[in-house]
Amino acid sequence: MALRTAEQYVTDLKKLKKEIYMFGEKLDDWTEHPIIKASINAQKVGFELAQLEEYQDVMTMESTLIDQKVNRYVQLHTNVDDLIKRLFLNFEVQPRIGSCHGTRCSGTHVINVLYAVTYDMDKSLGTDYHERFKRWLKMIQSGDLTCTLAATDVGGDRSKRVSEQIDPDLYTHIVERKQDGIVIRGAKMYMSASPAAEWHVIMSPGAYKENEKDYSIACAIPADSKGVIYIHEWPAVNAARIQEDADIDLGVSTYGVHGSAMIILDDVFVPYEHVFLCGETQFGRQIGSLTGRIQRTAATACKVGTLDVMAGAAALAAEANGLNWKKVPHIRDKVTRIVTLAAQCKGCVVGASAMAEEHPSGIFIPDLITANSAKLLEAEASIEASKLLIDVAGGLTGTAPSERDLKNPTTRKYLEKYLKANPDVSVENRMRTMRLCEYLCGVSSTLQVQAIHTGVSPEGQKMTIANAVDMDRLKSYAKKLANIWD
Repeated sequence: MALRTAEQYVTDLKKLKKEIYMFGEKLDDWTEHPIIKASINAQKVGFELAQLEEYQDVMTMESTLIDQKVNRYVQLHTNVDDLIKRLFLNFEVQPRIGSCHGTRCSGTHVINVLYAVTYDMDKSLGTDYHERFKRWLKMIQSGDLTCTLAATDVGGDRSKRVSEQIDPDLYTHIVERKQDGIVIRGAKMYMSASPAAEWHVIMSPGAYKENEKDYSIACAIPADSKGVIYIHEWPAVNAARIQEDADIDLGVSTYGVHGSAMIILDDVFVPYEHVFLCGETQFGRQIGSLTGRIQRTAATACKVGTLDVMAGAAALAAEANGLNWKKVPHIRDKVTRIVTLAAQCKGCVVGASAMAEEHPSGIFIPDLITANSAKLLEAEASIEASKLLIDVAGGLTGTAPSERDLKNPTTRKYLEKYLKANPDVSVENRMRTMRLCEYLCGVSSTLQVQAIHTGVSPEGQKMTIANAVDMDRLKSYAKKLANIWD
């Protein structure tokens, strides 16, 4: 198969018997639930673009493993061009959906990380993890399957190590080693669009001690494995999506959902064929480092697309308010500022990939300092762009009446009268524009949380940069210029 259509993806997804809970209820026909369906719609875009001739170079590539054309979401980064085109995939997909497509996006990260780390493990320890992983990846590529990274543990008491927690299950760990596999228990948090995935890669990056080796794991599980339970996110903004016939009020109605879930792993059995790290604590830190470098570039590329949409929405809002965005100086400055913020992030993240280093396995990894700097820049840019968008669009971004008021004959006549601004823009379209702005600036979405925390918080990026920079070399340049010789 190698390349599925969007329809084939949805058909296959419906076959999975997932146990999903949301807002206090167990979902039966979960693929049709309006909130999860929005996440599924976001995944479909990647399948749809891969079928179009004009996007073949960005969305697809020839696999180095199965000798077939595959979607770039399941690619290995075997050169700098692969890394850069993977970013351009995000640049194409993100403006079309305005939301997270984390299912397949994070899958790319973990595929490349484990390809590199299992290679190192086999060379160092004489294990067969790398060959196991390649067999699994060939299966994923051949079926064009969706896999997602599940890495973040619930964490418990942040002041204590994993082995010091009052409940050992607060970090995912091995509870039993059987002859044919392992049994794992725990929970994973913040797993973007995880209900829309067909496979999960369970991974616990970090520096573990020898007595914590049961926490050092990496394995792959079918998304409907026995013992896998999903408790879907419920940010307050989701409430609008369960209203009957909701459309305008959602801002982005077809997509627009982060769709993360807490994944409960209630004694899940994993055959050794799908276990890629099992207690080798010395490789936990490497997994974390490589994951961060790849994930932070992709996350930045994702938000570049969002910033581009924010610029378009700001111009659209100005026009809906009766103003030509190019002719009003302060609005022109704000809109072009959003454009330049997007361009700065784009340049930085492409630079991180252009300066990538080759791992002995043949995988290319983005430059450490530049990748983290790009993500830090993106978090700051997203916050600034949100302020600018609100400033341009005006107070309706937080005070617009409901679409139900627009449909109610009693109130509609007043809204049609008093919300009219530009004679060429209908009141309905002005309301749609303002709801989109409300969504993009984070008033009715989780976009700003994603912008700040995807791929670890800004403080994590700053710590990584501080630890990686060769400050002695930089100080030596400063001393020479100042003629300090000591």
